[in-house]
Amino acid sequence: MKALIIDLSRNNEIKILNTKISSTVQIISGYYLSYRAEDDPLRVVSEKLQNENLSDIPAYIIPPGDLVEKHIFQLPKMPDKEIKKVLPRQIAESKDTSDVMVINYMKNGIVEDRQGEKQEISAFFCAKDKMFDFLNRLKAEGIQPLKIVPEAQGLKTLIEINPQLHSERSGVVLLDLMASRINLNIYRDIYWGLERDFLFRMEAGENLDDEDFTRISTELNRTFQYFKQRNRSYTIENVLVYGSSPDIEHLKNLINDNLPVPASVVTTDFFKGRITLPQHLKDSGEFISIFTLAISTAIAVSTKKYLDVFPTEFKEKSRVFSRVLGLTISAIIIAVILIVSTFYFQDIKKSYDEDIKQIQKTFSSMSTNAAIIDNTKRERVNFYKRRYFIDFPGQYSFSAANFVRTLGLISPPHIELKELEITPGSQTFHFVLTGRIKAENNTDAQVKFLEFFQSLKEFEEILRVDSSNVNVNAGDEKDLNISQDTKHPEKALQKAQLFFTFNGEVEIR
Repeated sequence: MKALIIDLSRNNEIKILNTKISSTVQIISGYYLSYRAEDDPLRVVSEKLQNENLSDIPAYIIPPGDLVEKHIFQLPKMPDKEIKKVLPRQIAESKDTSDVMVINYMKNGIVEDRQGEKQEISAFFCAKDKMFDFLNRLKAEGIQPLKIVPEAQGLKTLIEINPQLHSERSGVVLLDLMASRINLNIYRDIYWGLERDFLFRMEAGENLDDEDFTRISTELNRTFQYFKQRNRSYTIENVLVYGSSPDIEHLKNLINDNLPVPASVVTTDFFKGRITLPQHLKDSGEFISIFTLAISTAIAVSTKKYLDVFPTEFKEKSRVFSRVLGLTISAIIIAVILIVSTFYFQDIKKSYDEDIKQIQKTFSSMSTNAAIIDNTKRERVNFYKRRYFIDFPGQYSFSAANFVRTLGLISPPHIELKELEITPGSQTFHFVLTGRIKAENNTDAQVKFLEFFQSLKEFEEILRVDSSNVNVNAGDEKDLNISQDTKHPEKALQKAQLFFTFNGEVEIR
């Protein structure tokens, strides 16, 4: 089957893959298009397909990033038919909307929290009106949409076909490098867990410079720390770099030299045995990197096990004869069901009537004790209120003092704690801690910062901690009051200072 894979997931970039899909994927050609902000990307795709005589081939669409949203939910364990009923309500509550949604989902396995085991779900959804408008625009431009396959499906397939990338409790980072920004997805085993999109420079240059990498390194460190905090039992073990930027090899080398996670560039070997390429594409060193997502999505389609958010209501209707025949058969089946159901529900009604009579007898005997039960409940409520107001202040004071003592124990001499603000909650208290680290250089300052941050996270009482503001700058001679001191070298002028702010939450015990 011939099919197009049209990747619209990145702003200002379009990738079109012309393939023949069977048990393997035969890649015939690929087209990388860029467009201006004022251009219509669907019009750009349409014109390219017309120029290449590809308009009559059906297309699998990787939708724009702002069209299909994704969110992780943790639900009680339940069968798929119940998940399909619960998810729309969960999405409506999280988005605070009443829009009818097109929804599909991946099951991410079982997780444990304080309430027990739960089923984790990665849901992919879009307002139905918004999706219909997108599909109508595709049809108007002469593009034949066959399925809507989210980006997360292609990246999941890339990890699945490379067993060396995933293992139990491991994390894989997929880093799409573009001209001036990075899209980063982190997968736990083979399940999507986190996405970040950030700029590292406003104008594209010829090569990454030290300032660019400092920004990238800072953002990567923050993202990795945030992922580890949310998933404490997981470690990031691999970084895969791909994309349309010519700086990919340079970025890979910088990551390997400066971060504790090995990085590699996606090559043909990642798809070995699953794709065939013409010779001119084999010789191109950029093709695989640019079309990584499209190729992975094509492999997912070839397995016939992939995620699709194409609304079934939009698919073309069957022929008139088939519809009439189907409606007639359905009407007959419904009539038979109604007749059988009538007798069935009559029996149920009789059974319910008997149950109601029995319950009424039981209620009559229990109603005499209702006043005693209500009075007991009130006394219990008053008891717990009194205990709360008596015990809580002492517990809060002890926990706050213990937290201050903990900070004093784990703070080395080179870390200066400037301000600590504590705000009590119901069962926890929140804190904001600011401070300064003096070091020889920026790298040393960041290392000391990460060591202190890790030490803080290891205490059981601290439920959550993150760094909301980290700023590295040169040392201030006036602030240190001395530039050189031969008698006391430990007081010599430091070359860098790192100012930080921690936000966190501590359990009251």
